[in-house]
Amino acid sequence: MFKRCVERTAASLIGLCFFAGSSVAADPSAKDALSDAISPVQKDVDYSRVKADEIADCRVQSTKEPGWAGWYVLSPAGDKLRRFADTNNDKQIDLWCYYLGGVEVYRDIDSDFNGKADQYRWLGTAGSRWGIDADEDGSVDSWKAISAEEATQELVRAIAAKDSQRFERLLLSSAELSQLELPKELSGRLGRKLGDAKSGFQAFAKKQTSIGSEAKWQHFIASQPGAVTSVVSNDADQDLLVYENVVAMYEAGAAGKGGQLYVGTLVRVGNAWRVIDVPQLLDNNEGVAHGAGFFFSAPGTVPSLPAENSPANESMQKLVAQMESIEEKLRGATSAAAKAGLHEEQAKVLESLISSARDANESAMWVRQMTETISAAIHGGEYAEGLGRLDRLRRSIPVSNKDLAAFVTFEYINADYGLKLQKPEADFAKIQEEKIKALTDFVAEYPTADESAKAMMDLALSKEFENEDKAALAWYGKVIANFASSPEAQKAQGAIRRLDAIGNTLPLKGTTIDGRAFDLSRYRGRPVVIHYWATWCETCKQDMKLYRKLQAQYASENVEFIGINVDTVKTSAQDYLRENASVVNWPQLFDEGGLESSPLANILGVQTLPTTIVIDKQGKIAKTNVIATELEDEIKSIVR
Repeated sequence: MFKRCVERTAASLIGLCFFAGSSVAADPSAKDALSDAISPVQKDVDYSRVKADEIADCRVQSTKEPGWAGWYVLSPAGDKLRRFADTNNDKQIDLWCYYLGGVEVYRDIDSDFNGKADQYRWLGTAGSRWGIDADEDGSVDSWKAISAEEATQELVRAIAAKDSQRFERLLLSSAELSQLELPKELSGRLGRKLGDAKSGFQAFAKKQTSIGSEAKWQHFIASQPGAVTSVVSNDADQDLLVYENVVAMYEAGAAGKGGQLYVGTLVRVGNAWRVIDVPQLLDNNEGVAHGAGFFFSAPGTVPSLPAENSPANESMQKLVAQMESIEEKLRGATSAAAKAGLHEEQAKVLESLISSARDANESAMWVRQMTETISAAIHGGEYAEGLGRLDRLRRSIPVSNKDLAAFVTFEYINADYGLKLQKPEADFAKIQEEKIKALTDFVAEYPTADESAKAMMDLALSKEFENEDKAALAWYGKVIANFASSPEAQKAQGAIRRLDAIGNTLPLKGTTIDGRAFDLSRYRGRPVVIHYWATWCETCKQDMKLYRKLQAQYASENVEFIGINVDTVKTSAQDYLRENASVVNWPQLFDEGGLESSPLANILGVQTLPTTIVIDKQGKIAKTNVIATELEDEIKSIVR
């Protein structure tokens, strides 16, 4: 029964035969579970494979959790390799998950429970694509979610395969165009452009010879996205987000030579980015002269890279290859010294890429990547020496380039703060005071930079911690006034709602992590403790142990605990809750987006964890920002 296959309509789906039609009651062997026949339907997936002589040491763990039952396949070291799940309790597997380094990177989904995969999701380090296969033939018919970077990657693949259908899956559809509610004239121009793109792609793909079957996408190049907003509305949810003058770097084949593909404008519709035009090849040093963009007509040229066969291009390709090699070594590095050395090598390569840039846009792109790379390494505790490099980098940026200077300086401030906190003798109060001063100076110097919205949010939060709510409200108000269309403005609105909420009811609704509807109003008449947490927050997990004791202690007072998880990946929370069911037994809410953008976090402007809020018996907020050691006193005050 375990190996019985449901009849497939395409040979490429053979990997899904495993478990299809098989009862979840019978545990499979590790050998069967890790068979080469059990593989992702989509072939561009890098996932953990086990050597034949190690399979016997792997194990299969039967699991039953809220929302699903099935198996994990674990490596000898205990890392997750596979997960096979029945999510609708019909005793048939409908979810096939694959891991790399213990992180889920891909899943095949049978959403209509007929034994055939109809959705494909790339996750974690593999990206964020979500493909829909309506006819269940093993090919993606449409993209429910795809990032801007991944859209250009798919575009290169479509050109390499001369596949018009693959291109059209990336093209903004007529239905999506209607949803955008653009002005009539603009909508008409865009509609004509889309029609030309649909008819012109095949001719372009056949004529071009630069992108062959072995071509590989390498990098996404663009300035920051811009918001196209309504003339009459300041609602950021209605804004159209677009990239203009996008360029994709590609490697042509085994010889390592590459080039640049001018993609032009990308438009975001929901969670998917769409192309609107036939791409163009940049075969020389001139770039594309009409790089003004479709939505933003400011004059300019597309950032161009050296010509495909020029020495400069070959030099850049070598540097990019070095970056990829270093990143691969970093994934396998174990000692602190090895990691620090590799980060130093990486920084030097990035400096070379900046030096070899052909224009300001390209240089800025590499500066941003260097900044983000070094900052991440510093925060990860792997590259303390990187702070000096960041300092030199920010000082090297021309005064006239305010946007870039603001970006690097803001990252430097946060990296400096994080590095100081890593020291055993860290004086938190002094370090916090230094950061507040740095952020205040930053906002004064770069008042209109995007990063100033983030800085103001940090300053507001610091005032909350100092119990200076009036000052915090002032900072949040500045974010809303000066950056109305930003994600920070949404968070600021939630924070104002929270700070002004004492004595008011909280209209909190959502979905629990196991899929049940939740409405806080149903708890009226009982005191409620709301706890925001994530699996990466160690303090949160320690707090929950105390909360479990308080739950038992005040059970006679009908005190309820509600958790709101803000992990980026839902399964991280599910795994933790399963493993700690004896400690955490209260309802848990979850929504996509993590701490940065989950609607559950935004509704109250939650920026830091843990955050605990106490609701009285009348359903009104009694106290926000309660620390764990104060919680019992707060509970006593509302149960009297």
